[in-house]
Amino acid sequence: MRLSIIIPVYKSQETLAACLDSIFPVPADVEVICVDDGSPDDSISILQQYQQKYPTLQIIRQQNGGIASARNAALGKARGEWITFCDPDDTLVPGAVEKILQALDNSCELICWGANIVSEQDLEWMRTAKSYHRIKQEGKKTATPALLGETTVTVWNKAFKRTIIQNNQIVFTQGLFEDNGFYWSYAPYVKQMLFINEYWYNYVQRDSSVFGKLYRGDISYAGNFARVFGALVDFYKKHALWKEYQPYLQIAFKQMFFLSLKLSHKQTAQTCGDFRAVLTSAKFDHPSALMTEVQRGKTIQLVNGEILTGWKWVFCLTNIKDYKHVFLFGHHICQFKRRKK
Repeated sequence: MRLSIIIPVYKSQETLAACLDSIFPVPADVEVICVDDGSPDDSISILQQYQQKYPTLQIIRQQNGGIASARNAALGKARGEWITFCDPDDTLVPGAVEKILQALDNSCELICWGANIVSEQDLEWMRTAKSYHRIKQEGKKTATPALLGETTVTVWNKAFKRTIIQNNQIVFTQGLFEDNGFYWSYAPYVKQMLFINEYWYNYVQRDSSVFGKLYRGDISYAGNFARVFGALVDFYKKHALWKEYQPYLQIAFKQMFFLSLKLSHKQTAQTCGDFRAVLTSAKFDHPSALMTEVQRGKTIQLVNGEILTGWKWVFCLTNIKDYKHVFLFGHHICQFKRRKK
């Protein structure tokens, strides 16, 4: 089996058929594994109808445990040399499966392609998503912390080696944005990366989606990223990656911390406190400037740099004795006298 395509299914009856139609029929060396995650709607009937038409479709049924649990269940059953993912409300472009098969290269450990942002609306946060998923590299590259850091963490526009996943017990951590933990757990095992400058995945977005609600501030997952980062630290320590690959964790921390602040801007104190607890427990040998600043716990205000400058990162204003210190990207920029009351 050359390729396994994993699809977690929950409350997907409105979009599941379009997703499956964009994938099937598949060549004989491709397996599709759908996990019915205790879906209360008619999703399982749709899966069974497609299984009658395409017997190679595998269905795993389980009680509702979330997308991480569903994906992990499929990872335990996958037989493909390579593994990719698809969400049931998204689709692949015509011929994508065949193109992915042609791109598979055993001299690489990670293969990446582009994603189209599909939406009937043109909202600001969707434009941000388009920029994020734009292909920034092309061809075969030697993996470095910087290159891995500028690559998207989403798993459905990539192909991963199954042996690396299973031999190193790489799994998804339960919670929102599970892709972050999976990607950075896999990253230390990547020596060569292949970037395909084509867009094979259709990432369907709606303002009513979880992402839309997060960007509007309707819901918050302030503690989620810290929990995923903590699990990532534990993974590196357990798998003897801690000493050599701490630079990877520094980049992962910066990404998760900034995104957590952006998506949970009303809970800055909680976000900082959650990450501070993880950093204190982890005891990094050479923490980045940003890690040190967060761990010090002296931050009195975190301002979104996009508001002040149009940049997307964060200013940290800290109160040290009679001065306020301004940090940008975790680096000290300037200080100014604190006004007395």
